[in-house]
Amino acid sequence: MGREIEFRSMHGGEREAVLGLLEAAFDTREVFERYFAHDPALQPRDTLLALEAGRPVACVQVFSRDVRLRRQAAPLGGIGSVATHPDWRGRGLATRLVGDALAAIRARGRPIALLFTTRFAFYERLGFRQISQRMFRLREPGGAPADGAPARDFRAADLPRVRELYDLYCEGLSGCSVRDAAYWDAQLRFGASPRARFRVAERDGQVLAYARCDELDGRWVAAEYARERGAAALLADLLLEAIPRGRSLFAPIVPDPELGHALKLRGASPEPAEDPMPMWCVLEREVLAALAGLPADASDRSILDSLVGGPAATFWPTDRF
Repeated sequence: MGREIEFRSMHGGEREAVLGLLEAAFDTREVFERYFAHDPALQPRDTLLALEAGRPVACVQVFSRDVRLRRQAAPLGGIGSVATHPDWRGRGLATRLVGDALAAIRARGRPIALLFTTRFAFYERLGFRQISQRMFRLREPGGAPADGAPARDFRAADLPRVRELYDLYCEGLSGCSVRDAAYWDAQLRFGASPRARFRVAERDGQVLAYARCDELDGRWVAAEYARERGAAALLADLLLEAIPRGRSLFAPIVPDPELGHALKLRGASPEPAEDPMPMWCVLEREVLAALAGLPADASDRSILDSLVGGPAATFWPTDRF
C-alpha cells in the first residue's frame, strides 16, 4: 500500500476523527452521531479502524443485537458504517476491516451477521447472501382516518403500551429485534431521523395501533408498525394517513391478512415492492441449521431462506445500523 497501515479498535478520544472520516465518506454525520450518542451497546471496541500515521482512513462498526429466529432469541452481529476515505479507496482496507468485524462477531458467540448495502458482489465475496425484504407500496394520498378514530403523535407515556403491541405483533415473526426497556429507550433516539413521524391510534383512551415512518434511502417508509388484535382498521388508517402528498409509502410485509383487507376496503391497493439491501452471513452453521430444522451441512442459502427469507420474516428498518 506504500504507507504502513495500523489496524485496531477505536480509542475513546478518537470519536471526532472517526465522525470526520464518516462525513468525508458519506457527506453526512448526523446519523452516525445518533448512534455514538445513544446506542449503549456501541463501545469503542466496536469501531474498527485502519489508520495511517494515527489518522483514521477507514472504519467498520459492529452492532450487537438479539433477534427472533423461529420464535427463539438469537444473538446477531450487525455491520455498519463501512467507510473508506475517498483518498484511500481501492486498497483493500474495507475488505480487511469487514473480515475483522466478522471474526469479532463470531468470537462473541453471535452465529449470524447482517448488513445493508447495494454493493452486493463485494459482500458476496466475503460470505454474505442477499435476502430482499418483502414490502408493499401505497400510492393513495393521505387524509383523515376513515372511521374517525383519534390518531395523534406518540408521547413518552405511551411507551409501555407500545412495547406490549410490538411484542404481540412480532411474536410469530422471524428477524425482529428482541427489545427490553433500555433498548427501546435508546432506539427511539438513535433509530429515527429528525424527519421521522411516530403516530398512534387510540380508542377509549387505549392505544391500539402505531406506525413509525421515516425517510430511508430516498423513500418514505413505514419503518415499523404494530396493532392489537381486532385493530386492523386503525392501523390501516394510520398507514394511509402517513402517505405524503405526491409520493408513495413503502412498508415491510407481515402476515396480516386483516390489515390487507382493511386497506382494500378503504380503496387502497397495496403493490408488491422490496428492499434489496439486507445481506446476511452464516457464521455458526450448526447453530443456525438447528434453529432452521435443517441438516448440519445445509447450505448458507437454504439456512437463510428458512430463517429470514420467508413470508413471516421481518427486520424492521427502525433497527437498522
